[in-house]
Amino acid sequence: MNDEFRDADEEAQVLEAEVISSVPSVIEDEGIMSLDSSSTPHNIMELRERLIKKYHKGATGLLERLRNEGKDSLDDIIVNLVDEVISETDSLKGNEQVALHHGNLRDASIISFKRAEVLEKAIRAVQTKQEFERERGLDLDSPQMKVVFQYFMDKCQKVLLKMGYGKDANDIFFRGLFEEMKDWQKEIRAEVESVEV
Repeated sequence: MNDEFRDADEEAQVLEAEVISSVPSVIEDEGIMSLDSSSTPHNIMELRERLIKKYHKGATGLLERLRNEGKDSLDDIIVNLVDEVISETDSLKGNEQVALHHGNLRDASIISFKRAEVLEKAIRAVQTKQEFERERGLDLDSPQMKVVFQYFMDKCQKVLLKMGYGKDANDIFFRGLFEEMKDWQKEIRAEVESVEV
């Protein structure tokens, strides 16, 4: 281990001890123990597990939480993973600000670089999902899909007019149709996934 890394590691341990010693006692009121400088690794792991359960609303992890909420389709998982990544970038931004506040430019720069890496991975995850949908032949967000959808709506409107329905009836029909189809992309994806399985 080189001297620079050892120094940075020692600084990080000092900062961690300061943070642990300043954990507010309010946490104890929520049934979660707080840490102090004499905490053992077992206590830290127990605290970690309790905090994760609290974060995931009683579930032991993200996947269990999604299953409990009935959101375990591929799309739901990807959307939630991207949300989690974005949330983590916010945490990293906070850590970067703490490092800057303490005058530690080196740590702030490292955190900033890591945050950029995480954001890049989130972008790639979204792009991969889009590419996956294109390869499967169904990209519901594509401009082509919007053209098909608009074409279908125009044809419906023409048929209703030919059948003698006036503008008011037409408006009522389309208002009802749009209300009924508010989650159309999610529903179509679920239907397609069930057929392809």
